[in-house]
Amino acid sequence: MTIKLNGSSSGSVAISAPANTAGGADRTLTLPDKTATISPRMVLERFLTPCDGSTIATANGNITVGTVTGVQLLTETHADVTGSSITYTPPTGTTQVIYEFHFFNGGTDASSLQYTKLMLAGVEVTNARRSFYNVNDYDNSTNNCITWAFNIGGSAVAATGRVASWTSGKEIKIMSREHTSSMEAKIHECRYWDGSDSPYFAQPLIGITAIG
Repeated sequence: MTIKLNGSSSGSVAISAPANTAGGADRTLTLPDKTATISPRMVLERFLTPCDGSTIATANGNITVGTVTGVQLLTETHADVTGSSITYTPPTGTTQVIYEFHFFNGGTDASSLQYTKLMLAGVEVTNARRSFYNVNDYDNSTNNCITWAFNIGGSAVAATGRVASWTSGKEIKIMSREHTSSMEAKIHECRYWDGSDSPYFAQPLIGITAIG
């Protein structure tokens, strides 16, 4: 038996019963008597990738992420963190852009202290300032993730990264420095592996989630 629903102008959708059921038993399909609730906020676009030069297809064109192949030694002056920069245009209807950057940091002195600041279109998001402190272990390394949500709409607020609108490419990146030359810091390298003291390269990851 088939139930056929005809479209108002053309085409149709048919619902057909199976030729038989298990054991020949009658089956009853009951439709729910309610309207599904759909959240007004949903993921419009999302990606997370190693910083290996990959090209990511997005709603507003391709993005090629940075390539990181080795350790970055910091100085006492803020510099771009390799791999952290991305220029992004969100899909139409986006109300929030979530940025994330996963990396390892450590030092070459008994203690290391690293400062990071988040930049959006050349302006610092001051509420996103972070510091990372490793103590009592030469060349210690720690897995870190900097995540921040940029809200879209209303009045712009530099301290939180809120923007009134976001319809063209804006660069997001992290800048970093070490505290002093006696508390030297580095990024993208781990110290121990497989039971031995054997430093190795730790590739960072970068990602974007657009919420609408």
